[in-house]
Amino acid sequence: MGPQSSAQRKAALRAQTRSARRALSDAQRAARDRAVDAQAARIAERFGPGDVVSSYVPTSLEPGSDRMLAAFADRGASVLVPVVVGVDAALAWRHWPEEGQDAPPGALAEAAVVLVPALAVDRRGVRLGQGGGHYDRSLAEAGPGAMLVAVVDDRELVDELPCEPHDELLGWALTPKGLWRLGG
Repeated sequence: MGPQSSAQRKAALRAQTRSARRALSDAQRAARDRAVDAQAARIAERFGPGDVVSSYVPTSLEPGSDRMLAAFADRGASVLVPVVVGVDAALAWRHWPEEGQDAPPGALAEAAVVLVPALAVDRRGVRLGQGGGHYDRSLAEAGPGAMLVAVVDDRELVDELPCEPHDELLGWALTPKGLWRLGG
């Protein structure tokens, strides 16, 4: 049998990470989420009215909670959350917490910070996402000065992940223990 392709290695890593996240107890998950929310609040201190921030809305298996988004909104920043609009499409954006208030096309270009869901991220900035490619297509729309931040558990910040040409590199990782600069 030949070596695994990058796509096969990514699929195996996704399955492994999802399994590890499901294995966490409710108490472990709650502690992780509180710590990530606290780290996000530290970042939010740098932003306020007039700033635009983008964040995913965490599921029960993803690090963080709505408090992560509220940390920015409470300081007056405009918070955008993603909306999947098609199988092979970039994401659209909606204002949070307002229901149904779509952001205009190109809104991500205004974001100073983009909190990105990830199953893992490596020290080069390669992100392992869910596999749909929505964020990779969307992150190209972020402004050149945007702080692109993968949000992961501490053990999900790894030395190296498989990288493919379409993968968008991120500059930061937010974990329960802190904010880490990635790349170079």
